[in-house]
Amino acid sequence: MLLPQVATQFRWSGQRLLEETCVKAGLDRDAWKNPEVRVQAFTAEVFSESEVADDPGAETEAPAHAKPGYSSST
Repeated sequence: MLLPQVATQFRWSGQRLLEETCVKAGLDRDAWKNPEVRVQAFTAEVFSESEVADDPGAETEAPAHAKPGYSSST
């Protein structure tokens, strides 16, 4: 999986992102063009641990919707 910020960091076009994602998945670079392929997208909120530690209003416990035993560091 490529994180969304990779494409913007390297200023990739949409086509380049699709090609690089295929390569990372071990597919041919143009596998995304296959009409049977379903492309899904997601977004991410990017932050650093120091930003969270410096925020006095940051949650110190897991959010109520988090699953028991969930760890974002794994």
